[in-house]
Amino acid sequence: MFFFFHLVVGAVLGLALARWRKDTRFFYAGILGSALPDLIDKPLGELVLAQSLGYGRIFFHSLTMVCLFAVAGILLYRNRWSSSLLVVTGGMFVHQVFDEMWTEPVNWFWPFFGPFTVHHQYSNLLDGVIAEISAPSEWIFFLALIGIIILAVTRNRNTSHSLLIRCTAMLLPVLFGGVAIVAFLVGEGLLPVSVTGLAPASHNLVLSAGALIAAIVLPVYARWAVAGDP
Repeated sequence: MFFFFHLVVGAVLGLALARWRKDTRFFYAGILGSALPDLIDKPLGELVLAQSLGYGRIFFHSLTMVCLFAVAGILLYRNRWSSSLLVVTGGMFVHQVFDEMWTEPVNWFWPFFGPFTVHHQYSNLLDGVIAEISAPSEWIFFLALIGIIILAVTRNRNTSHSLLIRCTAMLLPVLFGGVAIVAFLVGEGLLPVSVTGLAPASHNLVLSAGALIAAIVLPVYARWAVAGDP
């Protein structure tokens, strides 16, 4: 899946945990965790290791790395009562799920099934970047991310932000609901793939699932944000 989709999914995860634990720091941890696999693996695999590997789903797209982060997060929580690293770990795992890493079991369960295997979708990193910035779905998720950030950073601020929060809180679920329906129709072959910019049917169905989850979670957080509860 594309980068801004992952950021939105991580942001929604962070908001859900922030609402549950009443700690907005989880919002940033969720975004970081969801971005981390691509931020590390893409440059490392497709630039640094371009000649030997040339693939961007390697170390941080493996369950091994998630387990290592989980252990470190548990130790940090037990010693310092900080859950942030566990949220980062959750973001990493969610990233892998929405990347459908189960379709690449050798890489997902690395190193237990052997060295990484390559599944090229684009010939190089630049082609991948161009594909992302030209995909209509990425622009929608970029705008949605801005809206989510508005919800997160304006909470508990002065009342002059209340109208902005309310408008954002109403529009985002509608936007994600619409995206979920459209992506589902594309995935079922009822609309052309150019609508989302994602060719494989499974990618569109995954995008639909992510957008639907966001449409359900965001109103819960929005009510908290509008109320301004501690």
